[in-house]
Amino acid sequence: MSTHQDWSTSTCTMIPMHGTSTGLVQPPYYGAQEKHPELQALVSALSAGPIAPSDVVGSSNSTLILSTCRADGVLLKPDRPAFPPGVMFLRRLRGKGEVQLTHTTLAGAGRWTYCLSFGMKEQITLTAKELGAPSGTDSGSDSDGTDSTGIAWARKNLEPFAVSMDGKELRRFSPSQPLSLALQPPSRHAGDWGLYTYWRTAPTTCRGQGWTLLGELQKLVSVSTQRFANVTATCDMVAVDREPTLSVALMGTEGESVAVWFVQPPPSKRVVTVQVRLRSTSARVLCSGATCAQNDVPRPPKE
Repeated sequence: MSTHQDWSTSTCTMIPMHGTSTGLVQPPYYGAQEKHPELQALVSALSAGPIAPSDVVGSSNSTLILSTCRADGVLLKPDRPAFPPGVMFLRRLRGKGEVQLTHTTLAGAGRWTYCLSFGMKEQITLTAKELGAPSGTDSGSDSDGTDSTGIAWARKNLEPFAVSMDGKELRRFSPSQPLSLALQPPSRHAGDWGLYTYWRTAPTTCRGQGWTLLGELQKLVSVSTQRFANVTATCDMVAVDREPTLSVALMGTEGESVAVWFVQPPPSKRVVTVQVRLRSTSARVLCSGATCAQNDVPRPPKE
């Protein structure tokens, strides 16, 4: 792959494993079937390149295909293709498995990180700082320290993409609670490279005292610049014992229904879900108090 940033254009062709995502086909085709369709889709989505489902007409897994894109077919991509983090090239970790890392950054709101591991020969625990992910020990990339506090959660092969409403799967990290990620080998079929662990992190606003946007949990890249136009937190309310707010602007196609997931400010880990209906090509969600709701600016009447 060339050293310049090819991924900044829609013509990026970094497709690991297969030229087309044959893993997105469900029934066996003449006795052959992709064993790991989710992993194939994840690797393709995290490549930040094109995705091309193929094979038998009518046999595609539409749910899995739609987890990579919006309703109008626009791919939901990270900022750059997933690369192995530098720590995986150290002698002690070389050959231990496949680890790929990428992220999405929204201006003024922080960084959402995606870490995929598969084919692990043994369990490896790496600090988020070693992986180049927000760690809880960083000073923050902007004025509200959004890269130093946040929430992390893991999903293993074939588990539900969503999290429970009580947030039991979620782990908060902060300077006093640094984050480490356990990259585990499969608990069954030890020789099966296709079983994976998928870690995601999301920044908590207001220096760890505000709301957290988890994004679209049914999508493989849950926060992307193709879906979220901006995220704005109101934090000065914290200083006067009033609760912080979070405003999120979404993009899509008119009539599209988008499920967006949030976490309430600490100490709660309660998850709030909003089903957003795009009345045009954009919509807005406002989180305040203990709830979130669609809060679109009224459209002017047609003349």
